Amino acid sequence: MFRQGEFEFMAGQPPRPQYRERLFLGVFPDEVTANAIGRFSGRFSTEIGLTGERLKALRLHTSLIHVSDRKRLRSPDRFAAELAANAVSIPAFELTFGRMGSFRGMQKKDRPLRHPLVLLADDGPIRGLYDLLGSGLRKYQFRVTEEFRPHLTLSYNEQFVPTRAIAPIAFQVTEFALIHSELWLTKYNILRTWTLQ
Repeated sequence: MFRQGEFEFMAGQPPRPQYRERLFLGVFPDEVTANAIGRFSGRFSTEIGLTGERLKALRLHTSLIHVSDRKRLRSPDRFAAELAANAVSIPAFELTFGRMGSFRGMQKKDRPLRHPLVLLADDGPIRGLYDLLGSGLRKYQFRVTEEFRPHLTLSYNEQFVPTRAIAPIAFQVTEFALIHSELWLTKYNILRTWTLQ
């Protein structure tokens, strides 16, 4: 006779935060670029001896707007994000990363301090996309900061890497997405995408 919690699928799951369902808007590189970024990240990590966890190519992205963290997904959050996204009308553009370095990590309970290693881009057209989405969400009482540092996270490491110039890495942004992130399970669910044209 089985007792609750004894099934095999219950074992090995990481503890999850109280507000575990994240909703955000972001852009993903195309598959070829994502794989190239993954190889670059691997070479760089080996060269300087980074030991942290690198993101898989499928998870590489640039976040635009954090919509909410909840115990469970809420339809009003999704509806507001979709309304804001529906109002966006801008052409596709190139996103270019010309620097890399670490952001200061934040200490989390029962987890070691890790610093995100990121590719960094200048504002450019992606700032316009951010501003349009932020303006749309503010209409529905969502707090969206004016501060925006376009970046793409490569890995999380105990070591801190000072910012440095790199050979530019670029991709064409032809769409953006509304993403549900299952926090600490490293799982993204693409809820909807919008084409830039």
